[in-house]
Amino acid sequence: YMLARDKGPVRKMARDIVDSRRNVAGLFMPIAILIIVSMMIPQLAVYMNLLMLVFIIVMIIDLVLLGRNVNKRVRERYPETTDTGFRLGMYAGVRAMQLRMMRQPKPQVSLGDKV
Repeated sequence: YMLARDKGPVRKMARDIVDSRRNVAGLFMPIAILIIVSMMIPQLAVYMNLLMLVFIIVMIIDLVLLGRNVNKRVRERYPETTDTGFRLGMYAGVRAMQLRMMRQPKPQVSLGDKV
């Protein structure tokens, strides 16, 4: 049983593409917690603020590239799909931001597998 948002071969391919690669966005929660805790030290607060901003910019770039890659590869295999590019990219981006062990449905491919 799957939620409606996860059904279909297009969504399965998007999940497999995300699950087969390492994503910077998947590190967001652990790094954000470390940065926020270290911001409590006044001498480090300015540097941690800057580090958080740089990390968010890198994460956004990674998510945009992931969305474009997913859309390109899905359109090659399923040219008749009705999923819009933004919607499919957001689906892949949200999945990439989750820790791998907490993703639902569970990853079906290993890191580094060809999709």
